[in-house]
Amino acid sequence: MHTEGRAARAGRGGAAAVGAGGDLAGARRRRRGGALPRADRAPRRRGGAAARLARSYPTGGGLLLSLARLHEAENLALLGRAARRGLPLERWRALWRPLGAAATIGRAAAEEARSPADLARLVARTPWAEAGDVLAGADGAAAELSLERLASRRIVDEAAALPGREAAARSLALDLVRERDLAVVCGARARGLDGSAVAAATALLAFEPGAERLHELASWTDARGPLGPLLPPSVLGREPSIADWDALALRRRRRRACGTAFLGPPLRLAPAVAALLLLDEEARALAALAEPATDGEAAGALERALAGSALGDRASWGAG
Repeated sequence: MHTEGRAARAGRGGAAAVGAGGDLAGARRRRRGGALPRADRAPRRRGGAAARLARSYPTGGGLLLSLARLHEAENLALLGRAARRGLPLERWRALWRPLGAAATIGRAAAEEARSPADLARLVARTPWAEAGDVLAGADGAAAELSLERLASRRIVDEAAALPGREAAARSLALDLVRERDLAVVCGARARGLDGSAVAAATALLAFEPGAERLHELASWTDARGPLGPLLPPSVLGREPSIADWDALALRRRRRRACGTAFLGPPLRLAPAVAALLLLDEEARALAALAEPATDGEAAGALERALAGSALGDRASWGAG
């Protein structure tokens, strides 16, 4: 789920992954010296949809808002990098993703945060207050990991609070968090994280396989053989194709689970969760596919789009 983040693009138009779930839109355009892309309106629509759904359901509204606010974590990562580097507003304003009614921090308020200390004050009265101290520091990587974990932890807490009848919604949400955690674990070496730092950066996997197993995952290399034996049963499920850390297989499994959610009992939360997940994946996929790319980049973007979003189902319908 890690792709080129908007914070990296604002800072240098480069290739560092910042937010779990960041997108590719505008990255190549920035590298080629073109204009910054316009702000993506899709997150505003999804944020509005999440807020409306949250008001419509008697339980689970917090989970729906937490899913929409994954984009807010990316916004704060973007703002943090801009504040630490003293970037002018025009370098990052167009990359901010407005979330409409689901937002806890608006862009107008964010534009007043010109330093890490300003950013810490900005989040002090929001759900992101826990990350305030690290956001005020100089370690950008730690700040971004803290935001990722906090966003994932919110989803875990909201999913745990659901009543027993909402098992399908809970499963969809927790599987998304496991994907995000695995992306952190498998990127640990590139980020220079040791086992204890990886455990601290994950929201769910630090508890499911345990810290020792997580340390083994973080230090794994191809030379040590298949990764499958180290993956917890909660990740593998009944999917043998995931045995060696196949991120696309995880995305395909989630896409199928989202489709199944619409076939379940009526008036449950799972269809709303599934709809938000599919809308988010499709918007990210279309943004990536719309960008100029080499043949190899375009093929990779298409593969991710078909794996994680309903576009994959449409492609299979056409093939049939």
